[in-house]
Amino acid sequence: MLVGPRLLYAMAEGGQLPGVLARVHPRYRTPHLALVVFALGAWAVAMYSNFGELAALSAIARLFYYLTTCLAVPLLRRKMPDVPGQFAVPGGGLIPVSAAVVSLWLLSGSTSRQAVLGAGALLTGAAIYVLQRWGARARSATGLGSTSR
Repeated sequence: MLVGPRLLYAMAEGGQLPGVLARVHPRYRTPHLALVVFALGAWAVAMYSNFGELAALSAIARLFYYLTTCLAVPLLRRKMPDVPGQFAVPGGGLIPVSAAVVSLWLLSGSTSRQAVLGAGALLTGAAIYVLQRWGARARSATGLGSTSR
C-alpha cells in the first residue's frame, strides 16, 4: 500500500500516466489521488480473488520486475559505458544474467491461471501506458498541452 501509489505518482510525474495522479496534497505532501486510485484498485482485486491468488500474483509481478531489471543491466552498461559513479559488480554481466535465469526458473513454476492473471495485469498496464502516450501526442499535436501561451 506504500509503494504502489508512489509508483503511480512517479509515472504520472514523468508523463507516463495521467497527470492527475501526480497531484500532491497541500497539507500532508502525499500523492493523495494516487493513494485513492491504488486503494480502490486493490480493493476491487481483493473482492474478486482469494488471498492465495493475490499472493501468487504479487510474487509473479515481482519476479517479472526483477527479470526485466536484470536483463536491463547489461544493455544499459553497453549503451552507457561512461556513466560517472557506475556500480561495478565482480563477474560483470554474469550476476544479472544468472539472476535473470533464476527469475525465469521461478516463473516457470507458475500455474496457467497465475500466468493468465499476470499477463492480464501486464496487458492492462501496457494499455493504460499506450493510451496515455497516445493522448499526450494528440494534445501536443493540437497544441492543447502547450504551456507557452
